[in-house]
Amino acid sequence: SVDGILKIYSIPSMKVVKTIKFSDSTSRSEDSKFYGHNHQPQDMAGMINKAGRYAIHSTRNEFKNFLAPKGYVMEQRNDGDDIIVQVTIGSADGLETGEDVTLYSVKSTINPFTDEEEIHDVKIASGIISDKITAHRAWIIIKDKTQEIKIGDYVKAYYSNGFGDFFNSLIRY
Repeated sequence: SVDGILKIYSIPSMKVVKTIKFSDSTSRSEDSKFYGHNHQPQDMAGMINKAGRYAIHSTRNEFKNFLAPKGYVMEQRNDGDDIIVQVTIGSADGLETGEDVTLYSVKSTINPFTDEEEIHDVKIASGIISDKITAHRAWIIIKDKTQEIKIGDYVKAYYSNGFGDFFNSLIRY
């Protein structure tokens, strides 16, 4: 069994900006009558390494989502039913047609206890990258919108497990 915490720091302040926990284990079974009283598997280090690889691998989407490139809304079009927005990132930044993205707006509030301004990233919509994509621009088809989208709001790709990840998790042992 392997457990750990991955911390991402902001430089130069050295403030922790993201903490990602990971955990996994491996197991094996064998007929102990062939090993006498030695109950330690011969490849214990290999099993620990394997559990560590799986644990780190299980955090990859959370890590990729944290480091996903950010682009900004620069244009919005509406035909009455559908909304599309053009953003300042494209295929050179890792976006692909059909990929899920999330749009955010930056909001500031005054904390009533400290009287200090706090900045929050608020999810305002989700969408899919259309087939209208260039190296540094992409059009996004908006699917779910909770607030108005404005010029300057930002977008990040959203990574999740696909069928291949599910299949690999079934056969990994």
